[in-house]
Amino acid sequence: MPTAAERQFHLDMVAGAQRLKREIGYNPVRFTQLPRYENLFTDAERDTARRRLEAHKSATV
Repeated sequence: MPTAAERQFHLDMVAGAQRLKREIGYNPVRFTQLPRYENLFTDAERDTARRRLEAHKSATV
C-alpha cells in the first residue's frame, strides 16, 4: 500500500506529464514505464530519494 507521500508524488508526476503534453506537446512516455524498475531500489534508497525531492520542492516554493 503506497504512503500518502507516494500517492502525492504520483499525482504530481501525472500532473506534470499532463502539463508537458498540453503546453508543449511533449508526451513523457518514460514516466509510465518507471514502475517496472521499482525493484531495482531498496526501501532505504527510495526513502532517500523521497526526502531529497521534498527538500527540493520546499526550496523552490
